[in-house]
Amino acid sequence: MRPRGTLDLQGGEEVRSVKRFNRAPGDLGSVLVPVRCFTCGALLADKYYEFSRRVAAGEAPGEVLDALGVKRYCCRRTLLSTVEPVDMVLEYYAAREKFKVE
Repeated sequence: MRPRGTLDLQGGEEVRSVKRFNRAPGDLGSVLVPVRCFTCGALLADKYYEFSRRVAAGEAPGEVLDALGVKRYCCRRTLLSTVEPVDMVLEYYAAREKFKVE
């Protein structure tokens, strides 16, 4: 069984592995941070890193948003629903490469 987040690709005779970026909790490496709320335009970029760090440390997301002063539900939605698209795309790219070889 493969480790979680690992895909094996066969390129000719060599087997290479594409791994998901394994980060420590709160490490945001290449996340596309929302600069502003998509609905109301409120500034969110200055709050995202603190929000992510505290949630990764185990605090409840709702309490962290309240402490940071994020009151509007549109802004809360934007922060809560931010995902890292690089990890999702990497899996599809690896699967596509696997089918090209076969």
